[in-house]
Amino acid sequence: MDTLVELVIEVLFSYPGVGIRWVLHGGKKSYASLLQDDFMYNAFAFFIFLTIVVVLAAF
Repeated sequence: MDTLVELVIEVLFSYPGVGIRWVLHGGKKSYASLLQDDFMYNAFAFFIFLTIVVVLAAF
């Protein structure tokens, strides 16, 4: 069950989070090198971005 949850988190949150981190880095670091970081960094970046979008959409 833990493996399934980690896979879902990695697919749904990590890959978009890498894109967000890549934009924030200004494209100076490669997408592949950011993807090799721990998936929780990338998932956290996407979660923060998603939270900001939801809060701004509520107003």
